[in-house]
Amino acid sequence: MKGKVFNRREFIKVVGTTGLTTVLISWASGARHATGKEKVGLVTFRQDWIQGGQHAPLWVAYDKAWFAESYLSVQILRGFGSSDTARRIGMGVEPIGQCDAGAVILTIGKGMKQKIVGTYNPIAPYCIACPKDRNIKTPNDLEGKTLAANPTDAAYLFWPAFVKKTGINSDTIKINTVSAEMLTRQLLSNSVDGVITYATGSAAVAKSNNIDVSIIMYKDYGFDVYSNSITVHTPWLEQKGNEELLRRFLDVTYKGFKFSMLNPVEANAIVKKYCPESYMGEQEERFRYELLCAWAAHNITEENRTFGLGYMSDKKMKLTNDMTYEYKGMGQKLPLDTIYTNKYLSLVKLSLQEWQKVNNLYQDYTKLLNL
Repeated sequence: MKGKVFNRREFIKVVGTTGLTTVLISWASGARHATGKEKVGLVTFRQDWIQGGQHAPLWVAYDKAWFAESYLSVQILRGFGSSDTARRIGMGVEPIGQCDAGAVILTIGKGMKQKIVGTYNPIAPYCIACPKDRNIKTPNDLEGKTLAANPTDAAYLFWPAFVKKTGINSDTIKINTVSAEMLTRQLLSNSVDGVITYATGSAAVAKSNNIDVSIIMYKDYGFDVYSNSITVHTPWLEQKGNEELLRRFLDVTYKGFKFSMLNPVEANAIVKKYCPESYMGEQEERFRYELLCAWAAHNITEENRTFGLGYMSDKKMKLTNDMTYEYKGMGQKLPLDTIYTNKYLSLVKLSLQEWQKVNNLYQDYTKLLNL
């Protein structure tokens, strides 16, 4: 969607006729560079799943009127899984979205037009989460055990890569395939030796239910790839004015990243304000908060510290591309410059003192997940 010129009265009229449950359009009366006829960029953003604490950055930017101050009218939509979001962005149903990097690479390989323009979760959270009392600490400890997995999860799809890189004897490991809902129950009920899953969710479930778990991360065994990312439909990007619009959008979004990492309680409360259906009850509210904390801990990386939030390296993207090609059935490996670019990032940074605060806030998670 191209940017459209509104005067202030017209813009407020749009706001007044739009439902907040599906579309969010914000306006700041004192927005910078106001001239009487401001060019407001209209952006629709598709997330990967239902709204929760880990989705705080955009909601914070909306609530603080940072989008409005940058003349952005932003529509935030829930997702239905990374594969669906990647497909929608690749087809141009929405111009920008947040989903797994591997899912984006797969759609590009199928001829869909999109490109990754920043990280959202720069560390793949694939893991095996085990009840603490099973005393499972290393991959070799999994031999002879029974695990549960959701067959559609990327963590399970990449299980053969984990087996190959660790050299464990997978023939001795029994895997029960279950639904995503049942996977959580299997972990909470201590009915299996472990679950193949995502570290963000499993750690948040354990924390919010006051149970102890041990977690074996794929990243510690040669599988350190990019996970959730921000991706853009390239034909939309090629339209006049949209490169600058994307730069503004990313600048504000990563400003929301920074605030959410430094102020998790307030950030989670902001998401709850706009998405109360995801916060039904005290237990669910705590789970959403712990998800935010686990997501924030995953953003404590050397790349984010050195270059700024969202930055991507050739080395890690190459591994992400290689693993997607090898284990997800791509016909051919893609050139890296067709997959991603750092061109549009403003590289929002945290100070040394702010990184220290972040380290202190999430030390439980960085220790549990070896981040």
